[in-house]
Amino acid sequence: MEDETILVISESSAVGDEITGMLANGWFKCEFINATQQVPNHLNQALKTTEMPLIIDLELNNPVAKQLVRGILQATKLDRVIALAKDESQTSSLKTKGFVHVAAKPVRGHVLMTLIGECVGEEEEEA
Repeated sequence: MEDETILVISESSAVGDEITGMLANGWFKCEFINATQQVPNHLNQALKTTEMPLIIDLELNNPVAKQLVRGILQATKLDRVIALAKDESQTSSLKTKGFVHVAAKPVRGHVLMTLIGECVGEEEEEA
């Protein structure tokens, strides 16, 4: 089921692999989008239609990645985004910018699962 896919967006393949690996043991299907490359059509469509949380690594240095993430954030409700902060010190500044769900890297599996649960729980409450 496509709409059950959690999308992980990062310019770092290591971060993408780490997170998709953590979530592979859970209940969720997970796809990694490398923010420095062209987004494949099926994932581009999934970005527009998924009800699942988007996990976005906000430690961005590449201008292409910054542009892609900016576009995704403009088109997405922030309560559906799990923002990955560079470190603990960045988490509070991200929350003041409107991010509801923030985790500092290196993120732990149980923290990620809790944040996903919060995102999915909010979706269910609205329905």
